[in-house]
Amino acid sequence: MSPPTTKLLAGFLALSMSVSLIEYPAEGQRAGVDVGPTPFGFMPDLEYGDEAVRLMHAFTTCLSVYRRNTARLFAAEPGSARAGRMGRAIIRPSCVRPGALRFNHILLRGGLYEAAYEREFRNAPPASFDRLPRLDYPWSGAGVPNEVRARNLAAFRFSECVVRSSPAQARALLETEVTSPEERRVFQSMAGSLSACLSDRLTVRFTRPVLRGLVAEALYRLSAAASLRPADGSARR
Repeated sequence: MSPPTTKLLAGFLALSMSVSLIEYPAEGQRAGVDVGPTPFGFMPDLEYGDEAVRLMHAFTTCLSVYRRNTARLFAAEPGSARAGRMGRAIIRPSCVRPGALRFNHILLRGGLYEAAYEREFRNAPPASFDRLPRLDYPWSGAGVPNEVRARNLAAFRFSECVVRSSPAQARALLETEVTSPEERRVFQSMAGSLSACLSDRLTVRFTRPVLRGLVAEALYRLSAAASLRPADGSARR
């Protein structure tokens, strides 16, 4: 990576980012994900600050005990009507804390994956993902515009690449408090992986909370896949 590009990336990483907690719309920027011909960087503030992000994270952690609806949400493609229905079905008023909480399906999905990783793999030894096949995203059906599906796949493939490249840093990221200085430092330490995982044809930008959730999903799914494979790398029967 050239010095100017490195300097530009460092500038992006130094910015203070948050996310607007709103319904997942067709416009990627409003959802905290953007795909386009730009270098990697975190997106600027949208509407809400760190407190709203912390509220959403606490909310999803509380909801994570409702595993049946969580599994259904995981199976739904982000941006689809089904994801919207599953997101609404999982809501529990008892999990809502005082404060301005507006809904974002991407943050909900990421927060639930983070809680699942914490529950199932936090105390497990670090896993190797070197011999695992690419994760599958079997989304199909009508109702999701092609540009939304392309953005979904680009975002998930990117985060999978980041986790495969830096599994220890991905794990360290989930051990930090959301919006904390420690979280920011881990993101900065991941700059090399973030840049290396850029596609020559398609680049992506995220808000930090959205990227954290994408990393959580990739880390959970890869850890689950690794747990099903014995030491020789063959699939268990």
